[in-house]
Amino acid sequence: LEENRQRLESRHTERRAQLAEWREQRAQLTQALHLWVARSAAARRRVHELQQRQLAENDRLPQTEQAHRAAQERLDEARSRVLRAQGGLQLEQAARAHVEQNLQALAQRRERLEGELRGLREPAVAALSEADRRLVELDTSLAAAQTDLNQAQTATTALEEQRAARNEALAEATRERTAAEAQLETLQQVQAAAEENAPLHEWLDKHALAVLPRCWQKIRIDAGWETAVESVLRERLHALELGDAAALAALTADRPPVMASVFERGAASAGPAAPGLAPLAAHVHAMDPAVGGALADWFAGVYSLEGIPDAAQRAALPPGALLVNRNGDRYTRYTVGFHAPDPADAGILARQAEIDALEQRCRELMEHHAAARAGAEQAEAETQARQDGLEAARRRLAARQSERHEAELQRLKLSQALERYRERSAQIRIELAELAVQFERDSLRLEDCGAALVRLAAEIDAERGALEAVSAAQLAAEGALAAQRRATQQAERDLQDAVFGERECVSKIAEMEN
Repeated sequence: LEENRQRLESRHTERRAQLAEWREQRAQLTQALHLWVARSAAARRRVHELQQRQLAENDRLPQTEQAHRAAQERLDEARSRVLRAQGGLQLEQAARAHVEQNLQALAQRRERLEGELRGLREPAVAALSEADRRLVELDTSLAAAQTDLNQAQTATTALEEQRAARNEALAEATRERTAAEAQLETLQQVQAAAEENAPLHEWLDKHALAVLPRCWQKIRIDAGWETAVESVLRERLHALELGDAAALAALTADRPPVMASVFERGAASAGPAAPGLAPLAAHVHAMDPAVGGALADWFAGVYSLEGIPDAAQRAALPPGALLVNRNGDRYTRYTVGFHAPDPADAGILARQAEIDALEQRCRELMEHHAAARAGAEQAEAETQARQDGLEAARRRLAARQSERHEAELQRLKLSQALERYRERSAQIRIELAELAVQFERDSLRLEDCGAALVRLAAEIDAERGALEAVSAAQLAAEGALAAQRRATQQAERDLQDAVFGERECVSKIAEMEN
């Protein structure tokens, strides 16, 4: 208990000391608060006074600016008057210089024209009459040369027309021959392509058969029946002729890699034909009698037909007989075979017929082309001879024309010289009269420019004096405006400082009260 009592007494003593310290701080804060309250009241009065001062300065600023603007406008106007007077002076000076240059140029031109007038010489009139007589003589000679040229031209034109006609005939013959030869070459290439069969070619080369002609090359077909014959023969179109039985034995031992046919030489031996039917072999013509026997075997019992057979025609066919129409369709008593061309052999017989016709046509066109060329060359030679004569006539006419042209130029020069003399003399006199009038007018204009320059110089002096006075007034107004602006800015800064001081006092008072 004694220890507790001592501790409590010690704490009580500390609290009394702390309370005394707090009372001392409160007294100091109260004294400081009264001081800042007094400062705040003084700051408010200062702000009010400066606000009144700022309002007064702001009221005086527009009046000062208005006075400055008015002085600036008077200064600008005075400067404009001086510039206008100076511009007028420069214009008058330029005008006077221009007039002086014109007067100098007029004097030089008048002197040149007077010298030119003194130097003019009138041409002789007798030379002009002699030139007229010479032109009449040359006109007669020129007319005769023109007549000769016209006659030569007429004859040459007729020959050129004949040459053109023969050249056109030659060109037409050339085009026809070229077209026929190109068509023949194309068909021959197509026909040669029909023989392209690489495996078979190798086999043919192996047995030395590649150079032998094919069956289709030894026959000719009536027009329109080529497809029917191709439908019957098919690969036999390319059949090869064998010389003997030994060759057949060799081929039998080494069979071809694709379908192929061969035949032996033999004349045709026609068998009995069915009554009322036309053998298809009647449309096939062997160019080589040796192929006749093979054709008789291949076309035995094969008959030609127009259109499609009816049931009665087919029923009347003997056994093994075959009807073939122009489309290549094959009919027996009980069967029908519709033809479809083999891409390798399609049209081979028709092409061969067309090739034969084109070869004959090319021979005829070659003869016609040679005749047309001979005619064109003859016409060319005749035309060239006539053109040489025409060229000589043209040279004679050109010589006469040149002589007349020279004489006409000489006459024209004399006439123009006389005309130029008369025209130039009159023109110079007219120009001299005009120069006199213009010289007098420019002299008066020069006197007017001198008077105007004197007047403008006096006006510039007066305006410069007025400009100096207005410039001094403008400088004074500008100084007053600058002073007023500084006063207004100073009042604003003072007011801002006072407001800041008042705010500082209010802040301190609030801090102390807290």
